[in-house]
Amino acid sequence: MNTNTEYINLSKEKVFKTVFEEFYPFLLIHTKRYGFTEEVANDIVQESFIALWENRTDFDILPKVQSFLYSCVKNKSLNIINRNKVKEKYVNQIDPNDLKDNFISFLIEDESYRLIYEAIATLPPRMQLVIKYTLQGKDTSEIADELNIAPETVYSHRQLAYQRMRVILRNHYILTPLLYKMLNL
Repeated sequence: MNTNTEYINLSKEKVFKTVFEEFYPFLLIHTKRYGFTEEVANDIVQESFIALWENRTDFDILPKVQSFLYSCVKNKSLNIINRNKVKEKYVNQIDPNDLKDNFISFLIEDESYRLIYEAIATLPPRMQLVIKYTLQGKDTSEIADELNIAPETVYSHRQLAYQRMRVILRNHYILTPLLYKMLNL
């Protein structure tokens, strides 16, 4: 499910499951930005997938599915916030108007991370581990100890991963600075 123009048939459970597995984590992160607990965020995302399933015949390409899911999550989130306005905690912490303005920014950020993680998945297993540990905030010596390799090898894996990912993400040149920052280069 990597191409944006790929025809999909959500009536097939396997396709729907693949869409669910691909988008669920990013929708959950997006929903948590509204200030919800893990439990509430999970409920919102699950309800959004139920809505997608109920309307599955209306979608034939992935961008339509993605747009529907993000809009559904946003609307459900804003509805909950509006219903809970009487609760002082939510009124003071979250302004729904700010969230509406930042929706596009959140969507771009989520999509950027999704593209980067897809690129990471294409790397060889050892290189993926180096990048995974780097993203967890481990420094070169910690990664070297963890993988039982020389620090120079960690450095070279990170540099090579960056080069390969730049090639994979060449059509998304705006992601290069984010990728550079993420990998501590």
